[in-house]
Amino acid sequence: MQANGEQPRRIAEAGEGGRFLQLQWSPDGKRIAFMKSQGAEGKQHFTIESQAVESGERWLMLADPLLQSFSWTNDGRLLVSLLEPARSDSNLWQARIAPDGRPQGKPQKITNRAGFSFWDLSLTADGKRLAFVKSGSQGDVYVGQLDRRTMQLQEPRRLTLDDHNDWPAAWTEDGKQVLFYSDRNGNFDIFRQAAGSSLPEEVVGGPDDKTEPQLSSAGWLLYWDSEHAGGQMRLMAAKAAGATPVKILEAPLGSVFHCARSKNICALSEPAAGEKQMMFTQFDLETGARREVFRLPGMPEAMPAWALAADGAGIAVAMIGELGTQLRIQPLASGKSRDFIIKGRTVTGITAWGTGWLLTGASLRGNELLYLNEKGETRELWKSSSVLSRPVVSPDGSRVAIGVSSQDSNVWVLENF
Repeated sequence: MQANGEQPRRIAEAGEGGRFLQLQWSPDGKRIAFMKSQGAEGKQHFTIESQAVESGERWLMLADPLLQSFSWTNDGRLLVSLLEPARSDSNLWQARIAPDGRPQGKPQKITNRAGFSFWDLSLTADGKRLAFVKSGSQGDVYVGQLDRRTMQLQEPRRLTLDDHNDWPAAWTEDGKQVLFYSDRNGNFDIFRQAAGSSLPEEVVGGPDDKTEPQLSSAGWLLYWDSEHAGGQMRLMAAKAAGATPVKILEAPLGSVFHCARSKNICALSEPAAGEKQMMFTQFDLETGARREVFRLPGMPEAMPAWALAADGAGIAVAMIGELGTQLRIQPLASGKSRDFIIKGRTVTGITAWGTGWLLTGASLRGNELLYLNEKGETRELWKSSSVLSRPVVSPDGSRVAIGVSSQDSNVWVLENF
C-alpha cells in the first residue's frame, strides 16, 4: 500500500489454517520477511519466509517447530528465538542470510540462559541494540495448614524462593519435607525442602529431565526420566536411599502415574496409540506389567487431571466441558462409577484428602482451592489471583503443597550480541 494507506494489494496468503505472526522489511527494503504458523493447535509448523515485493519471488529462510520470533539485521544475519526442547525457556540463535533472503548455513546458538524467553525481537536503527519481551510464567511451591474440623486453610506461604519453575509432587514419609521438581539447573531435577526452610536439597539430578517424584507405600522413590529429544518417558524407582534407580516401565509423553499412600497400588494414564482416548492401567512395581482398567476420551495435548484415592480403591478424573468440570470417581476393581458436576469451574489439579478430594480450579470469580465431599458438595478453602495446580496433601492430612503460577512480561535490551 502507499504511505497514506491507499491502494493496498495482497502479496502473500497464509493458507488454510495458517496465521501470520510477525512481519519485517529486509535491510534494503526490497523484500518482506514474515513468520507464519500452519496446522492445528499443538501440532503447528512454524516458518520464516521472505518475498520480493516486485516479483513475488519467495525463499524459505528457516523452518523450526520451536520458533518464537525473529529479526533481520543490517549486517546480514537472521536472529531467531527458539524454545528449548521440552522447556518453557528460549535462547537466541543466528544464521547468515544473503540479500535475496537465501539462508547461508545453519543457525548457531549465541545465548545460553535458563529461565529466559525472547519474544518480539526488535533492533534499533543502527543494529547495536536488540529489544525483546521477556514474558512467561513461573511456578512456585506454596504450603498451607489444613484444619479438618473447621474445613479451613491457613494462608499458604511460599516455600521455593528462586526465580525458576518449581512444582510440588509429593511429601516425604514423615510429612516434614515436600518433594518437588525444578528447572533451576537448566533442566528439571528433583529436590526436597522442609516446610519453613529456605534451603532445598537435591535428590535426583542429571542431564535429562527428572519429574513427578512420588513415594510408593513401601517407600520407593518413583519418578519420570525423560530425554529432551525422545518421545518416551522412563518410570524409574529407587528402592532405598542411595540405591541405583531401576526402570519399571516406559510410556509415551503425556503419561501420568500415581501411587496409593496406604496400599501397594499404582496406576498409569497414557494416550492410547492412534486413538483420541486416555487409557488407565494398574501396574506392578516389580515387573512393570500393566492391566487395563478403563478408558476415557482425551487428547495427548489436553489430558485431564486425575488422582488416586489414598487406599487405591478408585481414581478421580476431572473432565473439562463447556459448562464446567465433570468429576468421575471410577473404582479400580468392580463397581459403578459416580459422576459429579462442578459448574462454572475448570479443575486444574486434584488430590485425595480423607474421604473426599481437594481440587484446584479456575472460574470467573478467580482461582480457588476447593474441597469436594462424598456427596459431591464443594467448599472453598482458598482464593488466589494466581493460577493454582498440583495440590499434594501430607501423609497425616494436616498440610497441603500447591503449585502457584505467576505471570510476568517486561521489555529488556541486549547489547554486544
